[in-house]
Amino acid sequence: MTQTTTAALAARYANADLIVRQFTTGITAAEVQEMRQIPGVQAADLMAMTHGEFASGGRSVFQMIMPVASDPRLDPFELVTGTLPSQGGEVALPVDLANRLGLAVGDTVDLTLFNNFVTEDLESSADVSTDRHVELTVTGTLSDQFGAYADWGGAAVVSEADFATWSAGTAGTLLTAGEALVALDAAGLANETTVRSELA
Repeated sequence: MTQTTTAALAARYANADLIVRQFTTGITAAEVQEMRQIPGVQAADLMAMTHGEFASGGRSVFQMIMPVASDPRLDPFELVTGTLPSQGGEVALPVDLANRLGLAVGDTVDLTLFNNFVTEDLESSADVSTDRHVELTVTGTLSDQFGAYADWGGAAVVSEADFATWSAGTAGTLLTAGEALVALDAAGLANETTVRSELA
């Protein structure tokens, strides 16, 4: 069990060269953009996630959702069919989820991102719903071959732009996370110590 858990945790970092951690205040999307501008950094991604309900044909499944990796080295998933999302309105689904909902590449799926909060009107007990509903086109299916997110049944992957939009609004989670993954180019690998100091 311990070995399996350790392997799954390691798999989440894919083939990243460096991991930046800031669990106290979190790392923002803006800070990741700054990381991408550091000489020697090929790519940097926030390890952000949210969840929602995917529905099709009268069936629905809750699923974790992540933004598409900006570099293959930062991608913990294997593409089984189709392609990864390249623009807004697209999604790649875990193979099992696509099968459960009877979906294939080119089909559309409904996604609901839930965000309920209690109104400040103390005389009312009603919740205010700010759920977000979107329709996405399935571009591909994914395998979590190393069990990185096996506890959640893998993850659906959407464009970085969509994820940022949803997270910046009232639905989903704020686009902040405790970790970011970094892939270095050849110059960065040769001067890793310098890059580390810039990322600190």
